[in-house]
Parts: sequence; structure tokens; C-alpha cells
Amino acid sequence: MLQGQLWSVSYNLNLTYMDDASLVAALGRGDAEAVEYAVQLYGPPLYRFAYYQLHDAMLAEDLVSEVMVRMVNGVDRFVLQQATFQAWLFRIARNLIADHYRTARRHPYVSLEAVLDAEPGKEPGQFDRNIDVLLDREQLGTGLLAITEEQRQVIVLHVIEGWELPQVAELLGRSLASVKGLYYRGIQSLYRALNHVADHDTDEDRPATK
Repeated sequence: MLQGQLWSVSYNLNLTYMDDASLVAALGRGDAEAVEYAVQLYGPPLYRFAYYQLHDAMLAEDLVSEVMVRMVNGVDRFVLQQATFQAWLFRIARNLIADHYRTARRHPYVSLEAVLDAEPGKEPGQFDRNIDVLLDREQLGTGLLAITEEQRQVIVLHVIEGWELPQVAELLGRSLASVKGLYYRGIQSLYRALNHVADHDTDEDRPATK
């Protein structure tokens, strides 16, 4: 199985459940089972989050690996009272994505690793009945490119990963009202982009008239 496929699946954890405090304490002791637990629990959603921002399977895999390295090396800096462990990991991922785009703007390049038919796996989050049109993953990826970075992050976290909007607001450091606005405007823009893609596909499928 390819690494991208490994990151994209949702594992059935056979490990003993750990709350944040127990997990952080175990990671601080260098417990190998705690590392495995964190990788299996958070690796797949981090991969999907990174993939929908970067649109490159290899870059998303590398980013998740870097998050895990920083998790192990920096767990002593995690403060339980300030955020959930999940939010802390996603904040690391978000900062790495921002660093990637800052570097890309300074040194633009065309990635030869872009995987046109990458399959990030089945979404585990709550399905949003308001966007049941998003059944075609390729169209979803195209639509997400048409909205802003923050709108994309809100939609990926809320719709695909099943985060509640207050959790998204905490991660982004914005008010709940602001995040709701980002979600609403992003969904409207996503609808328009998907309708444009659908119309384009229909035009291509229509037989040419003589």
C-alpha cells in the first residue's frame, strides 16, 4: 500500500484509549505505543487537511510526517489548558502549510509530484446535508481551489473532518461569527465553482452539431 493511501485511511484503533492528558504524559516519556496511537488517530485527518490545502499527495505526506516529528520533539511545550491536543497538531500543520506557500511565492515551481488521481480516502466527519452535491472528489478539489485559503480551511475542517465551528474558530484564532461568515461565503463560492465545472462537463459531453 502506498504511503498516501496509508495516511488517507481511517484506522480501527486496537490500542487502549488515551485522553489528552494521558497521551501527552506518555509521549513525554517516549512511550512507543503512545506515538503509534497518535499517528493512527491523527495521521489520516491531518493528511486530508494538508492534501486539500496543497493539492499534492507527496507534499501532504511529507507535511504529516513533519507534524509527527514536531509532536514527538515538542510535546513538552504543549499546554493542556490552552487547547486540545488535536487543535495543537492542526495548528502545527496549518503553520507548515503557510510556510510552504510563503516559500513557494519566493521560489515558484511546478511540482512534478502532483498526483492527478490521488484518493485521499473516505471522510469520517459529519456529512453536511447542505452540500450533498460534493459527491465527486475531483470536482470538490477543483471547487476548493476557487475559494480563499481560510474559507477552504473552514470547509475542510467542518464538512470533511466533522469539527464544530467553535473548534474551527479556536484553531484559526477568529471569532465564531467570523468563521460562520467564512463558511457561508465559502459554501456559496463553492456552489458557483461546482456549477461551473458541471456546466463545462455537460458542454464537453454534448455532441457537436453539424
